[in-house]
Amino acid sequence: MTDNVPVRCPACRREQSFTPPAFPCACGAPVTLPVLRDGSPEELGHRTWENLWVAVDCPACGRQGHWPRPELGCDCGAVVRVPVAAAPPRPARARLPGPAARRPGARPSGRSRSVPRGTRSPPPRSI
Repeated sequence: MTDNVPVRCPACRREQSFTPPAFPCACGAPVTLPVLRDGSPEELGHRTWENLWVAVDCPACGRQGHWPRPELGCDCGAVVRVPVAAAPPRPARARLPGPAARRPGARPSGRSRSVPRGTRSPPPRSI
């Protein structure tokens, strides 16, 4: 069980108790979002796909997962986004060699081979 965290609504300044959600990691361990106790919550005016998710590492296996950012509905009608300590960004994966690194004379993989005229098989006949 996680501890409740006090969250103050930026619109009406009312303090409420918030319990951080826990989500299941692929390894089976629960991942509780690390809420920043000294962070400042913000009133949510508009949602976008990019700002709905936060990356958090699993404490058991270290796998980084993307989870919904926690929100709290205040009695005054405001939707408050609770601040979370996001995981540091992972280094980018090494890129595969580009077309310049292929062997000379090799055909690009996205092109189809041209078939000379007259060598195509006729369409199947219906019975």
